Amino acid sequence: MRAANDFVLGIPYLFLKKIPYGWIGVVVLWAWPPIISGILVAFIVIGLLLMKWQKLAWEASIRQNHHEPDGVFFVDHPHSPRLWQVRNLIILFAISALLGWLSAKLIGLSELQMILLFAGFTLLYKDALLLGASTTYIVTEDGIGIHYIPGQIDYRIFLAFDEISQIRCGQPGSQIPDHVDILAPQKQITAGLLLVPKNPNGFSKTLEKVLISPSQPDIFLSHIPPRVAVRRTDLMENSMRP
Repeated sequence: MRAANDFVLGIPYLFLKKIPYGWIGVVVLWAWPPIISGILVAFIVIGLLLMKWQKLAWEASIRQNHHEPDGVFFVDHPHSPRLWQVRNLIILFAISALLGWLSAKLIGLSELQMILLFAGFTLLYKDALLLGASTTYIVTEDGIGIHYIPGQIDYRIFLAFDEISQIRCGQPGSQIPDHVDILAPQKQITAGLLLVPKNPNGFSKTLEKVLISPSQPDIFLSHIPPRVAVRRTDLMENSMRP
């Protein structure tokens, strides 16, 4: 199973995000023999399943590489507010209906085809914009794993506790410095945890301080080992560059 997971993790997420183009073929060619649309639908389903498998494979890799059987393994899947997601979907289908009605005769497809084309393609291609970035946090005895998918590329990060100076808990305020990376379903968050590195240059060349937004911060923090300082304070304290 590990070999299969490694193979799936090796598939570029950018490649899997090409599946929306298959939806165009499904809608445009649905009047053709059903086997053609059926094949395209199968490709889309396989792509979506591979995306899901990648998430599960990443969690399995964290368990295998950073977790002992008697250690901590806490998984959190935060998401954007459901009402916000529903609102965005309603707006999407309303705009798609309008565009479908206006453009159907120009392109030679039915209104229903055009509505499905606009709505389906946008939902598959811009899901992070409509529903929020897919985000997973994992706490183990070794550190914090983050799987973040803001669009066409996914980011798989593991921050060892030995690299973390402190964790600040609180409200980020209205101005978040550019060098603070927000790895959360939405960029606008009301409360979160700021991971401050021991190295003054940051966790890496491209990752300095990290702001995350667990769905249940108190439960998340209860799994942090005592050797990591946790402060309830202004998240951006001393975070502004001179």
